[in-house]
Amino acid sequence: MRKIDLPLTVESKGQKIKQSHRGKSFGYQVLGFGSGGAAAAFVEATGGTPSTYGDYKIHKFTGPGTFCVSSAGNAGGSETIDYLIVAGGAGGGSAAGGGGGAGGFRLLSCQPVTVAGFPVAVGGGGVKGCASVGGTGGDSVFKCNTSAGGGGGGPYGTDDGVAGGSGGGGGGANGSDPCGGAGDTPPAPVSQGNDGGNGDGTPQNQGGGGGGGGASVVGSNFASAGNGGAGGNGTDISPTFGPGFGDSNYFAGGGGGGAQSNPTYVAPLGGNGGGGTGGGAAAAYGGGSGTPGGNGTCNTGGGGGGNGNANCSPVAGIGGSGIVIIRYKFQ
Repeated sequence: MRKIDLPLTVESKGQKIKQSHRGKSFGYQVLGFGSGGAAAAFVEATGGTPSTYGDYKIHKFTGPGTFCVSSAGNAGGSETIDYLIVAGGAGGGSAAGGGGGAGGFRLLSCQPVTVAGFPVAVGGGGVKGCASVGGTGGDSVFKCNTSAGGGGGGPYGTDDGVAGGSGGGGGGANGSDPCGGAGDTPPAPVSQGNDGGNGDGTPQNQGGGGGGGGASVVGSNFASAGNGGAGGNGTDISPTFGPGFGDSNYFAGGGGGGAQSNPTYVAPLGGNGGGGTGGGAAAAYGGGSGTPGGNGTCNTGGGGGGNGNANCSPVAGIGGSGIVIIRYKFQ
């Protein structure tokens, strides 16, 4: 191989003609070497409420909107996104009602992205039960991925909790044992939630509702005669998105179950992640005023707490609305 820092010769009609083009730059031109790879490019986008955490930009959607990508980046910078989709939590059931199930929780990492506008849908919370099952939460959707709304808590009687992203707790019953609703319904590739707890079948007005299921933990069965079960805990998102979100960084906690009648009533806690506290009735069935079920916290997907009294006063809790959070490396 010829050294590129020596004069080159070219033969032309039997004569040798020296061409004195010295230097490494000439060698690079002859061999066609490049001067380096493409510059790093990062994902760029708008939409929702933006913030930053370290090298990441975060977009929070608490209602419908569009995530608009203007640059898809490259491997030298960033070319994927991570996103959390939480559906609306369900309402609690009435009269020793089960706690509402949390909205489905789906966290997807390292997902490819293209230059386009991506619609975002955020599910609302389910309505409270009034002599009925609590209302199912609304679905949340982003990039063709859906988190299912939480399943409603069952009311006093023989009603089971409703299936959903997380299932609602079974209602307290007069001589039967209502079951908690199934979580992860419809099933996702990675489970989006857990089952609700079972209700108490103690006869004659002593029933307690089961707790609603949460993103990380099943709802508890009724605690004792006349006392409801606690809601299942949600999931901490701070390892991915940093601090400062939701209910101490937790999302999708189930609502606590209601108590029908118990002089030593202790309010069953809602799960971490916005679950409402269960209500209770310290007086006998149908008499006196009790404690309403707590509402699920807005934009956490928390389930509402079950009601204590046989009628609609005090009321069961409504479910908390959902949320969509997106992040990507921007520098």
